[in-house]
Amino acid sequence: VLATLRPLAQLQQAVILAEAPDGSLYLIDQHRAHERIIYEHLRNKHVGMRADEGEEWAGTDSHLLLEPVIVELKRHQADLLEQRLPILRDLGLECERFGGRSFLVRSVPSGAGQEQLAGHVHELAELASEDSTDWEDHLLIGLACRSALRRGRDLGIDEQRALITALAAVSAPAVCPHGSPILLHYSRTFLIDKFDW
Repeated sequence: VLATLRPLAQLQQAVILAEAPDGSLYLIDQHRAHERIIYEHLRNKHVGMRADEGEEWAGTDSHLLLEPVIVELKRHQADLLEQRLPILRDLGLECERFGGRSFLVRSVPSGAGQEQLAGHVHELAELASEDSTDWEDHLLIGLACRSALRRGRDLGIDEQRALITALAAVSAPAVCPHGSPILLHYSRTFLIDKFDW
């Protein structure tokens, strides 16, 4: 159904209002939709990389920061992060040990939102140094969330259409990686009942 939606407007620079061929309406949270799209893209690349271990894999393109960011971690976090540096590099997050518990972060994954990611390097380093079996997924979610379109950004109709088309191609378009709803659906019947047509 999502692939057939026609964007009508953007509400409060946060929500896309779209109409389905059957006359029903959809409200789509632009930040959460973009977050889901980015997350699945990163996850698919990462899973593909893991499946191809042993083969040459280029990883995710990275964006070199103008100035490296120094991140100070707790001792156990620093040790975990150091073990995970090759995985982080493949994800486009390039960092290196800078003595003791410090790391220099030199790049973030390139693409939409890379400027936003640069402002969240400390948080990303903490996610990457989590003492958890789910740390990789938490990092992918963090990367997606912090690089996704922000609410308050004006989108033209073509941008709205592109976002809806990309959302239609993901495996779980109804919820963001955090589990929050991306869209609300109002059927034609609902509208008829509410307006008493």
